[in-house]
Amino acid sequence: MIGVNWLEIDMQKATQKRVNKLMEDMDTKARILATLEAIKDDDGDLFETLKATAPRKTYSDIDAAETDTIEACEAMALHFDRAFFMTLAERNKLEWWIADLAPAIPERGKGQRNETEEKIEAVLNRRSVELASMIAAIKTVADMVEIPLETMLCYSAAIHTGDFRQFDKPDRADPETVAEIVAALADRWNTHRFSAFQIDKD
Repeated sequence: MIGVNWLEIDMQKATQKRVNKLMEDMDTKARILATLEAIKDDDGDLFETLKATAPRKTYSDIDAAETDTIEACEAMALHFDRAFFMTLAERNKLEWWIADLAPAIPERGKGQRNETEEKIEAVLNRRSVELASMIAAIKTVADMVEIPLETMLCYSAAIHTGDFRQFDKPDRADPETVAEIVAALADRWNTHRFSAFQIDKD
């Protein structure tokens, strides 16, 4: 029978107590960023440890500044992903239409387009600009709340796709569209009024 190494167990417990004490002493913003990083890295053990060591306020619950910030990040990711993937699907459908139209059109000079193709390509280009503008806007919001983009979008699926990288082109973004999206996202973020990271719109 293998004996229990009590010394090793005691050392592990002592180490865990020191780790827990360090986490308990973290300030609110550092704790929130560490929690979001744990979510991004899919580190369940670290997430649970941070959650277990989160300070309790007088209302006997996890600090609302922490939970509200995490909920705000989840809302940003959900809103961004839904808009990004819907616009991307519309754009892809337009590309397929153009590809389907080409064989049915009689031979013409190189570079020539019929009226239908020109209209479809104009809308396709607008969708590309919208996608670039969405990315520019979400990056701006991340800068405004001072949270790294991948950390703020730790719940996002879109940010890890090749499509995100394809349309991450600030020079293609429309400034007016970017400003409109930023304003809408900032309003949505600030509905989480207990978040430790607030957007000052003045």
